[in-house]
Amino acid sequence: MTIYIVTMVVALLLGILMKPNSGQKKKRRYIVIVFTMVILISALRKYTVGKDLAGHYYNTFLRIRNLPWSTALNATSYEKGYVTFYKVVGAIFDNPQWMIIIYSLFVFGIVGWFIYKNSEDVVLSVFLFISCNTWFMELTMMRQTMAISVGLVAIEIWKHKEWKIRRYVLFGLSVLLAVSFHSTGIVIAIFPLIERLPFKRKHIFLTIVALTMSFVMYDYVYKFAAGIISFTRDYIDFYEGTGYGAAGINTYALYELFIAIFCFTMACWTMVYRSVSSSVTKMENIRKIEKYNLVLNDNYLLYMVLFLVMCRLLRMRIYIITRMAYYFIPFIWILYPRAIKNMRGESNRFIVRAFIYTIFMAVFLVVGYKKAADFYGTVPYVFFWR
Repeated sequence: MTIYIVTMVVALLLGILMKPNSGQKKKRRYIVIVFTMVILISALRKYTVGKDLAGHYYNTFLRIRNLPWSTALNATSYEKGYVTFYKVVGAIFDNPQWMIIIYSLFVFGIVGWFIYKNSEDVVLSVFLFISCNTWFMELTMMRQTMAISVGLVAIEIWKHKEWKIRRYVLFGLSVLLAVSFHSTGIVIAIFPLIERLPFKRKHIFLTIVALTMSFVMYDYVYKFAAGIISFTRDYIDFYEGTGYGAAGINTYALYELFIAIFCFTMACWTMVYRSVSSSVTKMENIRKIEKYNLVLNDNYLLYMVLFLVMCRLLRMRIYIITRMAYYFIPFIWILYPRAIKNMRGESNRFIVRAFIYTIFMAVFLVVGYKKAADFYGTVPYVFFWR
């Protein structure tokens, strides 16, 4: 765990020294430094670091890279895009470590870019990325995390309304690319549908009703979710046959649910229920921010984190739904800072930040030392040359 803790501490110290939220250049410099560390740690790890990497991906890469294209594409249940990634890397580089290096550059480079483009507190966003164990997850779930990263690019593409028809074409191609890495990438196709949905006080009540109904009617949700992601792999038989279709209630699952609910509840309180800003003032603030970056609007973030809450809740009864949750995790990195920024009173903001840093850090350390090896296979960390 030492290398991950050191990265966390360095990121926090740089946040204090560099004050990256005070300007775009400082923010960019901070993200580059921190994610250079993240990328290097990911890229230089041995293939044994990462549960799925050690158990599946590395050996499959060694087996597929030298096969003829026609054979390779059908030699595994992996999606065609991911197999193509193996083939291209294997054709260029002899050393299999390059597969891990290129994966790391692709995934964590996009994550850093997404945080830079959207977060109003990059230090807190980076802290959430590490402390909520998203980094650990992305060190093992390689196929799906590549699809998720493409989804983050698709979100940035969709912001550019001035691109007109080109925006639709590029977004559609991004969805297809994501699906080619992992079939669950089809979830990205619904992202634009949420963009213009309003979220006002009455929607808070409707949200409670929707969450309750979805939990009660979980069997229908399970069949729907399984149907969406089963067109390239038979997830229904796989998950039911191995017990993954059953309930997934445990202490850590409850903590993941808490992370999402706390974010959503706080955002509803500060950005919807207690919001006193006029629509004109909000538009002026948005235009001021857009002078530097196109931003994700408040309503969009609220709905995306609401979907995360729903997925985390349904996971208690159907484990398969956790596959959907991963696509909505990046939005808590953005909504947490924005919800805190909208909170009244500097003392309130300080208390909430202190609570988040203290509790999330404590759980990160406990999970890291006790469960990271079992859950993610990221402990112990070993450099590839050892």
